[in-house]
Amino acid sequence: MGSTRTTTVKLRAALVLSAHFLILSCSAFRLCSASSSITPGQLLRENQTLVSENKSFILGFFSGSSGNRYLGIWHVQNSIQRVIWVANRERPLTRNDSIGVFKIDDNGNLLILDGRGRTLWSARSSSSTPPPAQYENWIALLQNSGSLVVSGGDGRIVWRSSDQPPELAGAGRLENGRLHLSRRLASA
Repeated sequence: MGSTRTTTVKLRAALVLSAHFLILSCSAFRLCSASSSITPGQLLRENQTLVSENKSFILGFFSGSSGNRYLGIWHVQNSIQRVIWVANRERPLTRNDSIGVFKIDDNGNLLILDGRGRTLWSARSSSSTPPPAQYENWIALLQNSGSLVVSGGDGRIVWRSSDQPPELAGAGRLENGRLHLSRRLASA
Protein backbone atom coordinates (compact mmCIF):
# COMPACT_ATOMS: atom_id res chain seq x y z
CA MET A 1 0.00 0.00 0.00
CA GLY A 2 2.92 2.33 0.74
CA SER A 3 4.37 1.79 -2.72
CA THR A 4 1.02 2.58 -4.37
CA ARG A 5 0.85 5.87 -2.48
CA THR A 6 4.46 6.69 -3.41
CA THR A 7 3.71 5.92 -7.06
CA THR A 8 0.60 8.15 -6.95
CA VAL A 9 2.58 11.04 -5.42
CA LYS A 10 5.33 10.65 -8.04
CA LEU A 11 2.74 10.52 -10.82
CA ARG A 12 1.03 13.69 -9.55
CA ALA A 13 4.40 15.46 -9.28
CA ALA A 14 5.26 14.42 -12.83
CA LEU A 15 1.88 15.67 -14.10
CA VAL A 16 2.30 19.01 -12.32
CA LEU A 17 5.80 19.44 -13.75
CA SER A 18 4.56 18.48 -17.22
CA ALA A 19 1.71 21.00 -16.98
CA HIS A 20 4.11 23.77 -15.92
CA PHE A 21 6.47 22.89 -18.77
CA LEU A 22 3.60 22.94 -21.26
CA ILE A 23 2.37 26.33 -20.02
CA LEU A 24 5.89 27.79 -20.16
CA SER A 25 6.43 26.34 -23.63
CA CYS A 26 3.18 27.84 -24.93
CA SER A 27 4.02 31.23 -23.40
CA ALA A 28 7.52 31.17 -24.86
CA PHE A 29 6.14 30.20 -28.27
CA ARG A 30 3.68 33.09 -28.18
CA LEU A 31 6.45 35.52 -27.24
CA CYS A 32 8.79 34.16 -29.89
CA SER A 33 6.12 34.10 -32.57
CA ALA A 34 5.74 37.90 -32.59
CA SER A 35 7.34 39.00 -35.82
CA SER A 36 8.25 42.31 -37.40
CA SER A 37 8.14 41.02 -40.99
CA ILE A 38 6.40 38.85 -43.55
CA THR A 39 7.66 37.27 -46.76
CA PRO A 40 5.86 35.90 -49.83
CA GLY A 41 3.74 32.92 -48.89
CA GLN A 42 2.96 34.26 -45.42
CA LEU A 43 -0.39 35.84 -44.58
CA LEU A 44 -1.19 38.32 -41.84
CA ARG A 45 -4.75 37.56 -40.77
CA GLU A 46 -7.10 39.86 -38.88
CA ASN A 47 -6.18 38.39 -35.51
CA GLN A 48 -2.43 38.73 -36.10
CA THR A 49 -0.01 41.65 -35.95
CA LEU A 50 3.51 42.63 -36.86
CA VAL A 51 5.40 44.28 -34.00
CA SER A 52 8.51 46.42 -34.45
CA GLU A 53 11.58 45.07 -32.69
CA ASN A 54 11.49 47.92 -30.16
CA LYS A 55 7.80 47.07 -29.45
CA SER A 56 6.75 50.70 -30.10
CA PHE A 57 4.79 50.12 -33.33
CA ILE A 58 2.20 47.56 -34.37
CA LEU A 59 0.76 46.79 -37.81
CA GLY A 60 -2.55 44.98 -37.93
CA PHE A 61 -6.25 45.14 -38.59
CA PHE A 62 -8.55 47.26 -36.42
CA SER A 63 -12.22 48.32 -36.49
CA GLY A 64 -13.51 51.83 -36.99
CA SER A 65 -16.61 53.16 -35.25
CA SER A 66 -18.70 52.02 -38.26
CA GLY A 67 -17.54 48.42 -37.81
CA ASN A 68 -15.44 48.58 -40.99
CA ARG A 69 -11.96 47.10 -40.65
CA TYR A 70 -8.68 48.66 -41.70
CA LEU A 71 -5.02 47.71 -41.86
CA GLY A 72 -2.90 50.29 -40.11
CA ILE A 73 0.14 51.08 -38.06
CA TRP A 74 -0.24 52.41 -34.57
CA HIS A 75 2.25 53.76 -32.07
CA VAL A 76 2.13 52.42 -28.52
CA GLN A 77 3.36 54.69 -25.75
CA ASN A 78 2.35 54.59 -22.08
CA SER A 79 -0.64 52.31 -22.85
CA ILE A 80 -1.94 54.81 -25.44
CA GLN A 81 -2.26 53.51 -28.99
CA ARG A 82 -2.28 56.23 -31.66
CA VAL A 83 -2.96 55.36 -35.31
CA ILE A 84 -0.25 56.83 -37.54
CA TRP A 85 -0.99 55.23 -40.93
CA VAL A 86 -3.91 53.41 -42.57
CA ALA A 87 -3.59 51.49 -45.82
CA ASN A 88 -7.15 50.86 -46.97
CA ARG A 89 -9.13 53.88 -45.82
CA GLU A 90 -10.84 54.17 -49.21
CA ARG A 91 -11.78 50.46 -49.37
CA PRO A 92 -12.20 49.01 -45.87
CA LEU A 93 -13.29 45.50 -45.07
CA THR A 94 -17.00 45.79 -44.32
CA ARG A 95 -19.20 43.88 -41.92
CA ASN A 96 -20.20 41.66 -44.87
CA ASP A 97 -16.60 40.65 -45.57
CA SER A 98 -15.85 37.44 -43.73
CA ILE A 99 -12.15 37.98 -43.17
CA GLY A 100 -9.25 39.98 -44.51
CA VAL A 101 -5.60 39.15 -45.06
CA PHE A 102 -2.47 41.20 -45.72
CA LYS A 103 0.38 39.76 -47.74
CA ILE A 104 3.40 40.46 -49.91
CA ASP A 105 3.36 38.70 -53.27
CA ASP A 106 6.22 37.17 -55.27
CA ASN A 107 6.83 40.52 -57.04
CA GLY A 108 7.12 42.51 -53.81
CA ASN A 109 3.65 44.06 -54.00
CA LEU A 110 1.65 44.54 -50.80
CA LEU A 111 -1.98 43.42 -50.90
CA ILE A 112 -5.06 43.44 -48.68
CA LEU A 113 -7.55 40.79 -49.78
CA ASP A 114 -11.10 40.17 -48.62
CA GLY A 115 -12.53 36.72 -47.87
CA ARG A 116 -13.31 36.18 -51.57
CA GLY A 117 -9.75 36.93 -52.64
CA ARG A 118 -10.58 40.35 -54.08
CA THR A 119 -7.90 43.02 -53.78
CA LEU A 120 -9.08 45.93 -51.62
CA TRP A 121 -5.74 47.73 -51.51
CA SER A 122 -2.33 47.28 -53.09
CA ALA A 123 1.02 49.02 -53.10
CA ARG A 124 3.27 48.38 -56.04
CA SER A 125 6.92 48.23 -55.16
CA SER A 126 8.05 47.24 -58.63
CA SER A 127 6.80 47.12 -62.18
CA SER A 128 4.52 44.26 -63.18
CA THR A 129 7.39 42.55 -64.97
CA PRO A 130 9.16 39.73 -63.16
CA PRO A 131 11.69 41.10 -60.67
CA PRO A 132 15.40 40.97 -61.36
CA ALA A 133 17.37 38.27 -59.54
CA GLN A 134 18.46 40.59 -56.71
CA TYR A 135 14.80 41.06 -55.76
CA GLU A 136 13.80 37.43 -55.43
CA ASN A 137 13.73 37.46 -51.62
CA TRP A 138 11.09 40.09 -50.89
CA ILE A 139 10.34 41.11 -47.32
CA ALA A 140 7.90 43.57 -45.73
CA LEU A 141 9.34 44.84 -42.44
CA LEU A 142 7.84 47.07 -39.75
CA GLN A 143 10.79 49.23 -38.70
CA ASN A 144 11.48 50.69 -35.26
CA SER A 145 10.59 54.11 -36.75
CA GLY A 146 7.03 52.91 -37.46
CA SER A 147 7.51 52.74 -41.21
CA LEU A 148 6.54 49.61 -43.13
CA VAL A 149 9.17 48.96 -45.81
CA VAL A 150 9.54 46.53 -48.69
CA SER A 151 12.98 45.39 -49.77
CA GLY A 152 14.46 42.75 -52.02
CA GLY A 153 17.30 40.30 -51.61
CA ASP A 154 19.95 43.02 -51.83
CA GLY A 155 18.36 44.92 -48.91
CA ARG A 156 17.53 48.01 -50.96
CA ILE A 157 14.21 49.54 -49.89
CA VAL A 158 11.85 49.94 -52.85
CA TRP A 159 8.70 51.08 -51.00
CA ARG A 160 7.96 52.59 -47.60
CA SER A 161 4.73 53.63 -45.92
CA SER A 162 6.28 56.86 -44.66
CA ASP A 163 6.70 58.00 -48.30
CA GLN A 164 2.97 57.47 -48.95
CA PRO A 165 0.13 59.84 -48.08
CA PRO A 166 -0.60 59.34 -44.38
CA GLU A 167 -4.19 58.21 -44.88
CA LEU A 168 -5.16 58.94 -41.28
CA ALA A 169 -1.93 60.10 -39.71
CA GLY A 170 -2.61 61.13 -36.14
CA ALA A 171 -6.33 60.61 -36.73
CA GLY A 172 -7.21 59.14 -33.41
CA ARG A 173 -6.53 56.51 -30.85
CA LEU A 174 -7.29 52.81 -30.57
CA GLU A 175 -9.22 51.51 -27.59
CA ASN A 176 -10.17 47.85 -27.44
CA GLY A 177 -9.42 47.48 -31.15
CA ARG A 178 -11.72 50.36 -32.21
CA LEU A 179 -10.59 53.67 -33.69
CA HIS A 180 -11.82 56.79 -31.92
CA LEU A 181 -11.38 59.79 -34.22
CA SER A 182 -10.04 63.10 -33.05
CA ARG A 183 -12.64 65.89 -32.86
CA ARG A 184 -11.12 67.60 -35.89
CA LEU A 185 -11.79 64.56 -38.11
CA ALA A 186 -15.04 63.47 -36.46
CA SER A 187 -16.66 66.82 -37.30
CA ALA A 188 -15.31 66.96 -40.85
